[in-house]
Amino acid sequence: MFTHHQKILVVDSEMPSGGSQNRRVVSFVGGIDLCDGRYDTPFHSLFRTLDTAHHNDFHQPNYTGASIAKGGPREPWHDIHCQLEGPVAWDVLFNFEQRWKKQGGKDILVNFRELDDIMIPPSPVMFPDDPETWNAQVFRSIDGGAAFGFPDTPEEAAKSGLVSGKDNIMDRSIQDAYIHAIRRAKNFIYIENQYFLGSSYAWDFDDVKGEDVGALHLIPKELSLKIVSKIEAGDPESASIQAILDWQRRTMEMMYKDIVQALKAQGCVEDPRDYLTFFCLGNREVMKSGEYEPSETPEPDSDYMKDQEARRFMIYVHAKMMIVDDEYIIVGYANINQRSMDGARDSEIAMGAYQPYHLSTCEPARGQVHGFRTALWYEHLGMLDDTFQRPESTECVKKVNQIADRYWDLYASENLEQDLPGHLLRYPIRVASEGNVTELPGTEFFPDTKARVSWCQISLFSSNAYNLRGSCLVSKLLLLTWVKLGARRAFWALKGIIRLQALVRGHLVRRQVVATLRCMHAIVKFQEIVRGRNVRLSGNGSVLQENTAGRKKDKKSADLLGTSLRVWKLSTNVFTTKMPCFVSRGPRYYSILSYLAYN
Repeated sequence: MFTHHQKILVVDSEMPSGGSQNRRVVSFVGGIDLCDGRYDTPFHSLFRTLDTAHHNDFHQPNYTGASIAKGGPREPWHDIHCQLEGPVAWDVLFNFEQRWKKQGGKDILVNFRELDDIMIPPSPVMFPDDPETWNAQVFRSIDGGAAFGFPDTPEEAAKSGLVSGKDNIMDRSIQDAYIHAIRRAKNFIYIENQYFLGSSYAWDFDDVKGEDVGALHLIPKELSLKIVSKIEAGDPESASIQAILDWQRRTMEMMYKDIVQALKAQGCVEDPRDYLTFFCLGNREVMKSGEYEPSETPEPDSDYMKDQEARRFMIYVHAKMMIVDDEYIIVGYANINQRSMDGARDSEIAMGAYQPYHLSTCEPARGQVHGFRTALWYEHLGMLDDTFQRPESTECVKKVNQIADRYWDLYASENLEQDLPGHLLRYPIRVASEGNVTELPGTEFFPDTKARVSWCQISLFSSNAYNLRGSCLVSKLLLLTWVKLGARRAFWALKGIIRLQALVRGHLVRRQVVATLRCMHAIVKFQEIVRGRNVRLSGNGSVLQENTAGRKKDKKSADLLGTSLRVWKLSTNVFTTKMPCFVSRGPRYYSILSYLAYN
């Protein structure tokens, strides 16, 4: 398990009808972190709330030294959360119980059976024949190393719908839920997610296998195949961010190529964006009288100053939500990436729900899922339109694309005459006739930054050391991290991680002999690779020496990224896997929304 990524809140609450001393369980799941900088409104103001709602909650991690004293723009935040009542709320409570018993022991937690005289047992909140009733289910990404009570054998795991890995049992029900909902979709799928990358086995590579990237989950490929099946039926600047953007581009490109191929097979000459479209969110505000006046100014010619003068900033899309046919919704904390969908990496939790009396069987669904989706679109587009009632129609898709294109032009323009009418912006890419994805003409960088839209796409898997050192992707990220973190500090960091893990599990392991030896062995490799020397205790020492230092006699260039990938696979060094987490965050321009429709 990489990170405990679940965000849950479970509380006792009064009975809905009142007049009873008994309490019930209410749970909350979704994307909202319980920390500063998360409160926002549908207006996502950049400057106008700095002397009111956000004066003591100013959050802007994208600039060094940003503060309320220097003024906006603040980082606007878009997120989705949900409240659960009834038996499904107890499922979230049981998830907490499993995690507690695994990490803290069985004897410390209060026995819920002792609360029978206070808490009502799991029971429905609404009558089954109520037209507004819901069916809801909890999904997770978690393994037996993080939750108590998992089966011990693959056979028992299979009976419980779990997945067996190498010496591990995993609950991968979030990925399963996404795939099931995608396959059931009839008309359209609307997704809001912080990340969108995966199905790397289907990406285009020259010299690296998609399996080596490790982003193998199925969701993007399932989406593109769903669109294809309908067609055939006739119907920023930091290295880590740029790496994510590149992988998102490859994911988009894989999907668009599937769509283009299917259109050509049917003899259709249509824009693939009529079937699959990606958006981002942003805001721009004119200055009004009475606004908060900062006492200081940002550094001249900094991104901070540029954004302040241009009065614009991207809205951080932190939501993790999917709506299918206006009848089914998934809300949680799981990103569409390998870490969230794997089951053995980040622990995640989500819920899927629908209203049985509001399904799109004979006519379009018009329940609360539909109402929520139209409310989101009103927030993003700043307008209502009758075509939005049929999001699967070509007319609706084209209209939304036209609006988003216009809003992007207004956002990126040098001139500012009025507030941005809405927040939905075209993601600045162009889809070529063969499905290749490039940046929009004249849009080399995101506005006011040096973050490339083109993602330095060739350098990621380049074997040329000079291209590698000059790139702004994962390879450079690892090189810079290696240079900044010496072996001694790396060793103590690893030792601290081991002890922290031991403490969380309820006991302090004083002498981690085996783990320490492994860490020391990995650090020896680590240090020697950076210095370009032969790695001792390794059968590939001479090969690694050539790949990292190059061969002088024939002027062979070093293959640092290829070497790092191979060493990572051989050593499974926790620290090298975790290193990108220690690099300071840059501009967050990787948040996207996607909207799919098919006739």
